[in-house]
Amino acid sequence: MKKKLSLTLVLVGMLAFTACGIGGTDPQPAPTDTVTPQQQAPVLEPPSIEAGLGRGIVVAFAAEPPVLSPPQAIISAAFYVTSMTHNGLFRIDTETLMPVPDLVSEWQAVSDTVFEFTIHEGIRFHNGEEMTAEDIVASFAYARTYPESINSHRSFSDFEVVDRYTVRIDTGYPNAMLFIDLASSANFIMPRSLIEAGHDFNENPVGSGPFVFENWTRGSSLFFTAFEDYFDQERAARVESVTIQIIPDGFARTVALETGEIDYNVMLQSSDIARIDADPNFSLVNVPGTQHNIMWLNNTLPQFDTPEKRRAIAMAIDKESMVWAAHDGFIDATWSQAPMPFIGASEIGAHTFDPQGSIALMEEHGIDPASLGFEIVTHAGPRSTMAEVIQANLSAVGIPVTIRMQDAQAINGLLNSGDFEAGIFGFTQSSLLGFMRTQFHSVSIGTTNRSRVDNAEIDNLIDRATAEVNDDNARNNLLADAVIIANQNSYQIPLHTATLIRAHNANLVVPEHPATDFPLYLNMVFWLD
Repeated sequence: MKKKLSLTLVLVGMLAFTACGIGGTDPQPAPTDTVTPQQQAPVLEPPSIEAGLGRGIVVAFAAEPPVLSPPQAIISAAFYVTSMTHNGLFRIDTETLMPVPDLVSEWQAVSDTVFEFTIHEGIRFHNGEEMTAEDIVASFAYARTYPESINSHRSFSDFEVVDRYTVRIDTGYPNAMLFIDLASSANFIMPRSLIEAGHDFNENPVGSGPFVFENWTRGSSLFFTAFEDYFDQERAARVESVTIQIIPDGFARTVALETGEIDYNVMLQSSDIARIDADPNFSLVNVPGTQHNIMWLNNTLPQFDTPEKRRAIAMAIDKESMVWAAHDGFIDATWSQAPMPFIGASEIGAHTFDPQGSIALMEEHGIDPASLGFEIVTHAGPRSTMAEVIQANLSAVGIPVTIRMQDAQAINGLLNSGDFEAGIFGFTQSSLLGFMRTQFHSVSIGTTNRSRVDNAEIDNLIDRATAEVNDDNARNNLLADAVIIANQNSYQIPLHTATLIRAHNANLVVPEHPATDFPLYLNMVFWLD
């Protein structure tokens, strides 16, 4: 593909920060391993704010955001929007996946567990109010009332106002997840006055972000305008507006791009890659990502309550054929329980395609294949195709499978509540520690630990890795051990790690493409003409 930005993801296992009393603008020293561009697109300078804003852009989403309130965001479409309208103390850098200051002007570590963060003076919310430390504390307290935000608040226990622009956060014990969590949508800042007034942030999300929410035509579109008083002029919006069109069908999104109905398709279906790549009117982006596509198994059910049962299921699935059927070979299958781009992830102990071995394993342990039957919940598109291949593979070894289609919001609810047998969906994090904490630690059961994994040895390894704030290698080694245990137990059925395939008008410059899939950072997009 001649018009692509390809990133080689050699990612740090987690992001260390020093716990000595250092102030500054970077939350940690340069890591030993970073994400580095393999093939850089030409660097183009965006137009100055003084030159005026470019015309608006129209962006196509495959799914409608179910919510607009940051603490309730649980799928990519919602994260796309909340990062347009709000900011956190930190944001995730697109190339390194490291947290870098956003609202924060400076910070200092008071001790191994206590940190003080000072925000820029003069930051304005969309309602005209100036942001202060009171808004930060109120936002944290507000977010903790929503179960969707629980995991992003586990890294710190206490928080308080120090002065008008400074907050103090106490992690309780050394915690390597703090800065990552402070970049999470669950920790985006909202006006205290609106929180206390009972404002509905789903109807009207008010933050300090580069775009102001204007209106939402449910089932159809959302509209945003550039925020003129955005505090960070270097990252202020360069287009006057963003219209988000909801177009669930992949082919329809491609046609909309070709006809000029939209300017940017953030999810190009693989069958259209060659056609778009051959057209000089469009630019194609192909970024290896960190999103892990998984078939979660509810380990509390009798079909999945032993490693042998789960292993027999895993060994019967032809993942290579599955990704070819669903993605035309543009995606690589995976066998590791953790995303392979992260240092510390491995396929040691994992089980590859071996249907005869699956049958032999069931015979050895006296497992009736019919007793392992289950229902898969998923949604339309490539994941439904993957479900159909899995259904055929398991039928070949005597395991009956049915498929139930749901929308993304419903699937998330079922997976988090435990009211499911198996479900195909994606999950992304910017670090291996974040992934392992959310997917395999028992404290996350009922939220993101959808397979209901409850393994004391894995919990202990993740806890030790979390407390290892200064030694990348020690943390990575602990997480590597946890991944191997997860592989050996086949708690989930990993399917593939997603590649972000996007396309846009060739006159539109889209400089930032996070491997995590979100944020989109549409504030950095600009027109050449």
